[in-house]
Amino acid sequence: DYTSPFVEIQNGSYNNLVINPGSDAYLDLLVTFHIGDEQAVQTDRFIGGEFLDGFNLIFTDLPPTPTPTPEPPTATPTPEPTRTPTPTPSPTPTATPTVTPTSIPEPTATPEASGGACSSVAGGPASLGFFGMLLAPLGIWFMRRLSRRRDEVA
Repeated sequence: DYTSPFVEIQNGSYNNLVINPGSDAYLDLLVTFHIGDEQAVQTDRFIGGEFLDGFNLIFTDLPPTPTPTPEPPTATPTPEPTRTPTPTPSPTPTATPTVTPTSIPEPTATPEASGGACSSVAGGPASLGFFGMLLAPLGIWFMRRLSRRRDEVA
């Protein structure tokens, strides 16, 4: 009593035929395949969640597929347009502009100021601010340690 959605057949093959009755009542029941009233030679048992690839179906008594006959196109006569003479304009002489070559200035590169980050000199020693940032955690640790010793003595 379950019928799967229809699948289009192209070049004698079918793709993406999904059999999903949505109920466990169909598990292990026989599955038959039909085109119209014709049944395929092959059958299978329904197993939920199974994927089959290359499951060939053979139908022995299918009627041949009718090929559509193209209708001959209907020729509609096209009226020929009436020819009207159009005057041909005579060319008017125009002055030809003369191109005067102009020089194009070439850009020159200006060197940028060099230097390192944190106000240090390129290729030179790092700035005091950089060393200060490196040594700050060590100074904080040392100050906290001195403070604890003073509290223990007092």
